[in-house]
Amino acid sequence: MNLKQFAAQLGLSPTTVSRALNGSLVVKGRTRQRILSEAKRLSYAPSSAARQLATGRSNAFGLVLELEYNLMREALFREFLVGLFEELSKSGSELIIRPAHFGDVKTFESFYQTGRVDGFVITRPLVDDARIAYLQKKKVPFVVHGPGKKDGTYSYLTVDNFASIASLTSLLADLGHRRVAFLNDQLTYAFAAERQRAFEQVATERGLSTHPGLRRHSRMDERNGYSITRELLADSKCKPTALICGSILLADGAYRAIADAGFQVGRDISVVAHDDVSAELPADRFRPELTVTDAPLSETGIRLAQFLVSLAKGEAPETLQETLAVRVIYRASAQAPASRVRSASD
Repeated sequence: MNLKQFAAQLGLSPTTVSRALNGSLVVKGRTRQRILSEAKRLSYAPSSAARQLATGRSNAFGLVLELEYNLMREALFREFLVGLFEELSKSGSELIIRPAHFGDVKTFESFYQTGRVDGFVITRPLVDDARIAYLQKKKVPFVVHGPGKKDGTYSYLTVDNFASIASLTSLLADLGHRRVAFLNDQLTYAFAAERQRAFEQVATERGLSTHPGLRRHSRMDERNGYSITRELLADSKCKPTALICGSILLADGAYRAIADAGFQVGRDISVVAHDDVSAELPADRFRPELTVTDAPLSETGIRLAQFLVSLAKGEAPETLQETLAVRVIYRASAQAPASRVRSASD
C-alpha cells in the first residue's frame, strides 16, 4: 500500500496523512490520532521517497571511508558503527557508506547534492582537515567523530584524549617509572596530536626520560604493537620500564612481544592503554588484566547519531559539541618498576 492508497482509505489528502506521519503539528486533534492509529493497525510506514518529499529530508547520513585506510577491518571501529547504526534506526534514519580515495573531498558534495543524505559523519579528523574546510565552505551539514577546534563552529563528539593520556602518564610516574614509552598514532591526526601534547606535558613536569626513541608513531594495530615493543626491549639505550599504548590493539601486540622476550607484564614492564571496552578484546581478559582508560565506542556511536538527527532538524552545529570524560581503570598490568621493588625490599 502506498501513501495515496492509504490516504484514500482514510478519506484524507496524501499531504495531510504525510504530515501527520512525519510528526508535523499542523495536523492536530482527532484527525492526527486517527491517522496514527490506523497506520499502526495496518503496519503502514511511508516510503523514504514519500517522506523526503514531505519533509525535505532523506533521513539518511553518509559515511565516506577512504580506500587507502580501510577502517572496516578494525574491530574498534566496527563497535562504533554498531552504536551508530542502532541509534539511527530508532529514529527511522539510515547510514550510507561510500568509499572514496584519500583527499577526494568533492565526493561529499556530489553525494549531498543528489539528496540521498542529510549530512555526513567525519571520522579520524586531521589536524588540518580538508574535508572539514570544504564542507564548511559548501555549507554541508556534518558531525566530526574526534577532536574539534576550540573556536570551531561545527559539530563534533570526542573523548578527552588529553586527559586520557595525561592520567595514564601520571599514574606511571606516581608508581616510580621514569623511562616510559608512548606508542601513538601518526601526529597528522588530531586525536594523536592531542595525546602527544598530554604525554610531553606530564613527562616534562614529572621528569620522565626525553629520549626520542621512547616516542613511537604508527598505525595502531596488533602487529605494530608487537614489532615496536620488541625493538624497545632490545634497545639498551632506552629500554622502557613501562609502555603507554594508544589503543588496546597495540597493547595486545605489546603483551605478546613481552612474553616472547621472556619478560612478564607488570612484574618486569608495565603496560597501560587507552580504549577499554571492546567486545572482541576486553581489557579484563588480558593476563594480567590491563590498566586502561574507559572510552566505550558503542556509546560514542549512539551519542553521535543523536547529534546527526538534531543537526538535520536544524539545530545549530555549535550547540552540538561534546567532549566525553574518561576514567582510569587500574589493574595488575601497572606496577612499580622492578628496580624500585627490589630496592624497597633490601
